[in-house]
Amino acid sequence: MPKCPECSKEITHLFLYQIVKETCWFGVDKDRNAEMEVIETNPINDDSESYSCPVCEQTIFYDWEEAEKFLQGKGE
Repeated sequence: MPKCPECSKEITHLFLYQIVKETCWFGVDKDRNAEMEVIETNPINDDSESYSCPVCEQTIFYDWEEAEKFLQGKGE
């Protein structure tokens, strides 16, 4: 299992943060309460991705492939 290079805790996953554009349906239900449903989510810019440790929340990667290799144990 990989260890976070910042806090040294063993981790099984990372948090992915990215800027996205969401297309949503927005309306009211039969009781006239507002409701919303996400229809589509698209990244705005691939450069906005960051991958953080779920324990210490420090960013440790900015690239999908590097994050994947790390979780697979290939980046150590």
